[in-house]
Amino acid sequence: MFPTDQEFILVYVLYLATLGILLFYLKHSKKRKFFIVNLIIYIAYVVLLAFIFADEENFKYGNSLAILFYSAMFPIIHLLVLFLIYLFWKLSLLLKSRPKNLP
Repeated sequence: MFPTDQEFILVYVLYLATLGILLFYLKHSKKRKFFIVNLIIYIAYVVLLAFIFADEENFKYGNSLAILFYSAMFPIIHLLVLFLIYLFWKLSLLLKSRPKNLP
């Protein structure tokens, strides 16, 4: 039983967007191993949540909001960590290219 409420549709779109970003960078990036590891992590939590979504008992007694929250947190945290790694990488490149005689 996969829920089809509007909130869960947004979570599914978030998962598809995360998959699209990972596949795009896997194809166009020079750091393929990094994105392969991220894709494996992504597949692991998609499989975990597919098992959670498949069990109808998890949605009884108001638990659907907790499942919705935690299922949305995985891709948000994953994308946030990817963004922070990219930001620190760009910052380190900027600091390396800075002339040495500047304070």
